Amino acid sequence: MESFRLWQVLWSGESVSWDRRWQVEGQLAPTPYRPGGPRIWLGTGVPTGIERAARTFDG
Repeated sequence: MESFRLWQVLWSGESVSWDRRWQVEGQLAPTPYRPGGPRIWLGTGVPTGIERAARTFDG
């Protein structure tokens, strides 16, 4: 899940200071065409996965 959160922060176009599993300093350029980055979809068949997908992803 951390990687998805990092992608969302990087796609914002803002400067990033991330020091967790991965260390990232700076900004991603160019920013994605779609504001907020590309849609992230997750497929699952278990109730907890469905709840996580609904909270975190785009479809």
